[in-house]
Amino acid sequence: MLLALAWAVNPVSLFLAPGLVLIAGWSLRREQSIPTRALVASLALLVLPVALAFGAWSLRSEAAVAPERLSSSDRLLKNLVIGMHSDYYAIWRAEKRDPANPADRDYRDIDGDFGRFVDTWRAKVVADPWGMLSWYVLEKPRLLWGWDVQVGYRDIYIYPVRYSLYHVSETADFTYRLMRTMHAPLLWCGLLGLLLAMLVRPATIPFAVGFLVLYISLVYLCTQSDPRYSFPLRGPLYLLAAFLAFSLMHYLRAPRRH
Repeated sequence: MLLALAWAVNPVSLFLAPGLVLIAGWSLRREQSIPTRALVASLALLVLPVALAFGAWSLRSEAAVAPERLSSSDRLLKNLVIGMHSDYYAIWRAEKRDPANPADRDYRDIDGDFGRFVDTWRAKVVADPWGMLSWYVLEKPRLLWGWDVQVGYRDIYIYPVRYSLYHVSETADFTYRLMRTMHAPLLWCGLLGLLLAMLVRPATIPFAVGFLVLYISLVYLCTQSDPRYSFPLRGPLYLLAAFLAFSLMHYLRAPRRH
């Protein structure tokens, strides 16, 4: 519970708890006849711990974070600016501190103003609508759910390594190769499981897991897409893949009318 509340103070999850509470309310209303007042009170109790944790953390940030440090809104703006540049990672890998990096240059010009960001983003869309559409709809999901870390060393490593267990152990190397081979199939099965859970067979728990994966994915697709951000979502995505497999087995085993 404490770990869940600690994760809830991440600004990325700001609207996650209210969304899950609405799903819980939808489920209770669908499965049981509950008076509206009792339902609202129950949902308020569900969201109260998260609201208290988030509020307390916000007060702590106001009191303890130095003015020169980036605030949550500053980091959001920076990630939004990085997220609109398809060439950011290639330039970053070539020279991490390149002052001519277009994303860094835009961030300096925007100077903390979300209105200027919107104007800059709109200008890029007008200048290259199909390129921006392809970037946000096709390329960014591929990056977010890809294998190779972009802002990092290479492969699965954030920081440079001389060697790892995968280099010296045949057993570990086998698990690495297995995970890399199964990565793409599991992603596609998870995506199909998400569609099944949210559109075809909306049961409460699979629907909530699908909402979690979809919501956080959309946040990073709008901001900065990097596989390291999708690492915590791999478990829920694999659950959706398992839900797909279970649903297929249930369908195949169901008696047919002749």
